Amino acid sequence: MSTSTPWGRSQSAKHHARGIVEYSCAGHGGIHLSKARNAVVHSALRAEAERFAPEGWYEEDVAFFIVPFTFPELFDADLVTEARAALKTWWPDAYTAATGEPVALSESRVLRERAAREANRDRYVAVSAFGDWHAGVPKDMVGVVAVRGGRPERGNYAKDAERLFLVPKADYEDASQRTEIGFVVDESRHEAVDFLKAAAS
Repeated sequence: MSTSTPWGRSQSAKHHARGIVEYSCAGHGGIHLSKARNAVVHSALRAEAERFAPEGWYEEDVAFFIVPFTFPELFDADLVTEARAALKTWWPDAYTAATGEPVALSESRVLRERAAREANRDRYVAVSAFGDWHAGVPKDMVGVVAVRGGRPERGNYAKDAERLFLVPKADYEDASQRTEIGFVVDESRHEAVDFLKAAAS
């Protein structure tokens, strides 16, 4: 029978064990834990999952991996290994809270981004860009919208923190000027221009 989920009516269901049911929907899906099963999940991991779905629901992207991680005896060993790697990559703090194991920089994109954000907190980092197809951007240049430190790890930056720079296309495409969080503006070489005027051009 079709079941109501946070992603709409289910089209199919897979019962992994009592209290653990995986649902597929038209556009998304996830896995649901009974109250008793959900109580076994570490609170730090539950908190991460609840940012994306109601309590007890684990959406199919990263949160799904919490379930095989928590109940490894019920899932294929390869999936459990994949789950540990995914949680280290995307939710390293919750992983460490749940296991007591530190996560290495090499194991986590989030930690690498955090380190890059800290290293560039006083520099402008691109949050978006547009090419010379835009009326306000000269030929072979790139209009770079940037904020100090780049996008925050969570939440949004203030719109009035944005600045617009004109950057030579060759510089923008230079991998040495990119970090885990994006292109870093060199204020000694890249011209800052009036954002409102350029955007309205």
